[in-house]
Amino acid sequence: MMTVGENIKRIRLQRGLTQDELGYLVGVADTMIRKYELGIANPKPSKLEAIAYALGVNVEVLKNSDFDNISAMHRLFQLFRQYDGFFDGKGNLQFHKLDLSSWRDRWEIYQDDLKKAQEIPDDQERQYAIEDAEDKFNWWMDTFPKSDAFNINFDESLENYRKLKNKRRNQG
Repeated sequence: MMTVGENIKRIRLQRGLTQDELGYLVGVADTMIRKYELGIANPKPSKLEAIAYALGVNVEVLKNSDFDNISAMHRLFQLFRQYDGFFDGKGNLQFHKLDLSSWRDRWEIYQDDLKKAQEIPDDQERQYAIEDAEDKFNWWMDTFPKSDAFNINFDESLENYRKLKNKRRNQG
């Protein structure tokens, strides 16, 4: 459950951008980015779209994702109706009109990455590998459908972020 500001900050940091740099890309002062991230101000729809564009994500990723169980169930009900949902013979929810195969494929890669991470004997290195796996999966979700449409190589697209994160780890 993240606010708009928390989502902006999370993705800005993933991209290795400062508040000043993001502000420049969006056409606002760094103080405004800071206010968005702290929840002091909320970006207008046009600014939210500009931030999403600058960060390379779908605007939906930045929107407030704070909802309770009842709201989540009703969103699921809407998906069920709109995309012709059904339960297969094993009780798994599926959709006739919504292809989840790329999500499933990416989730399986994530699970494999987590399994490999668990085999690392050093506690700190294991934790870093788990964080990297989570970052990789979140990066894919945040950039979907671009991540699939342009066949992005995630190992390459995350390399700068990983270097920045390792630099921060070594400083702290």
